[in-house]
Amino acid sequence: MDSDYIAHIDLRRITAADIDASSQAVIRFEQHAFFLCTAGQVEVEMDGAVYTIRRGGLYIYPGFAATVVRSFSPDTQGVIARADFDFVLSLLNNVVDLSNRLYIRFNPFQQLDDAQFNRIMQVIELYERRRAQPTLLNATIVPAIAQVLLYEVVEAYVANVDRAAIHPTRADEVFQTFFVSLHRHFRTHRDVAFYAAEQCLSQRYFATIVHQRSGRAPARWIEMFVITEAKRLLSQSAISIKEVAAALNFPSQSFFGRYFKRLTGMSPAEFRRST
Repeated sequence: MDSDYIAHIDLRRITAADIDASSQAVIRFEQHAFFLCTAGQVEVEMDGAVYTIRRGGLYIYPGFAATVVRSFSPDTQGVIARADFDFVLSLLNNVVDLSNRLYIRFNPFQQLDDAQFNRIMQVIELYERRRAQPTLLNATIVPAIAQVLLYEVVEAYVANVDRAAIHPTRADEVFQTFFVSLHRHFRTHRDVAFYAAEQCLSQRYFATIVHQRSGRAPARWIEMFVITEAKRLLSQSAISIKEVAAALNFPSQSFFGRYFKRLTGMSPAEFRRST
């Protein structure tokens, strides 16, 4: 865990001129990350599921996933950090089988009890005190405390997990492989046949498994990834619509425009003006 990635969020310090609370920000990390709410309330959305996070709420951002911040109260505070959860989870598998990483993907939120919350906050306070007072061994001690923090976060999450729901099935494995591949290839491959062929499955059987496991057809997952990324890119005014189309491997700007409007009900230019 890189200790430089631990940060506090305090929206009380942000004025209305700095941020429009009605806008929806998209957060995407290449690593896993977590947010622990210490005050206020945040409403976020991932893959169509909405989570309301209040004090003591732990939300884990799966790597490469897109989390939409739908709303937040002006008194929202919390701690956010990026980290290598896979390392810790591999060690915790000796205690509880969390080999099914999709469990976290579809269950990213847990409400901690007071004891769990207080333990984590105590480690954060220790981390901050050590970092503020450099000593001879701080280069070793501070990262070690950051790792302890990660262990505490994962342990608190695991304590709230339904043990019966985390054992992967063959369908889970197919879907998990699809998700990993989708993260890597959605910008260049929008055809279901590509992802089915990767697992040596027929397109029909592959689509059936994905739909049964997730309640959504693979084509819908692909579209969701493409549109989410398109919206993220379009929200950056320095990037032209033509460049967005090229970044997502569309043959032309007009083709991208038709695709975007079919799925969102507005053209890329209309979406850009609305943000």
